[in-house]
Amino acid sequence: DKSRERDERDKVLLKEGEVMEALSIGRTLLRRMMAEGRISGIHVGRRLVFHVDEVRRFADEAQRLARQGVSIDEGP
Repeated sequence: DKSRERDERDKVLLKEGEVMEALSIGRTLLRRMMAEGRISGIHVGRRLVFHVDEVRRFADEAQRLARQGVSIDEGP
């Protein structure tokens, strides 16, 4: 449905599972990167969400590191 596709593209906050899928990582790595301060999540009630700009920032940083031969799970 085109309406649903448009809603998905216009999202500002992404669920934890959506971030894991977008970054092709698991929950353990995502939580570890949060603990290290490399990506920030927002607790909304019991739900953990991420601002789409934060996910893009992290993805850009991961790409920059990859060009230097560093894996995202190694980090700076």
